[in-house]
Amino acid sequence: MDYATGVEIDRLDLGLSVAGLSATALILATGGTSATLKAGTAIVRLAHGMRLLSPRLLTRLTATLTDGIRWADLPAVRSLDDLPALLRTDVLAPVSGIFADLGQTAAAIGAGRTLHLLPLIDDAPDARALARASEALGTRAVSRAEILGKSRLFRATVRLSNTGAELIVGIVGLMASLGAAIAHAIQTAAFRSLRKRRPPRPRRASHF
Repeated sequence: MDYATGVEIDRLDLGLSVAGLSATALILATGGTSATLKAGTAIVRLAHGMRLLSPRLLTRLTATLTDGIRWADLPAVRSLDDLPALLRTDVLAPVSGIFADLGQTAAAIGAGRTLHLLPLIDDAPDARALARASEALGTRAVSRAEILGKSRLFRATVRLSNTGAELIVGIVGLMASLGAAIAHAIQTAAFRSLRKRRPPRPRRASHF
């Protein structure tokens, strides 16, 4: 209403509100859930009010929300059901991914700790790395970030993820080899059983 009547407002805060209230419409763009999107958007709004957003992330969010919302159509909105039509989901997809990742981080370590770590986030890869670190380390992610710093924390998480992937690949390979060995043993036993059951060949009559 303030925007429609020309009252000066914080457009980024309004854009975050529109995105959060229309989170369901952004699910297809991010592959996330409305719960994580809404939680992430709410955390970003709170961080914006507390001036916790990094300059790079603030610039990115402002530019994307400016281009991703049909502002001229906003005065025509009469209910929450009208909000999704304002979104350009293809434009908003990158920042929607950031919201979803921050929502996952909050689910893993809590909203307060996420706000504490949010100044580390400059872009979508940072948000994804923080989500992975939080899921891997839990609440220890905060102390690790303070000790290691952003770059080392994210690199350590990537190495941990790679190690986990290599372990899974190794286990799958081992199971495949074991399965092949068992199949070979069964095949060999079956052939032996067939040879034992085969009737003996009749002997040729001797001419002597």
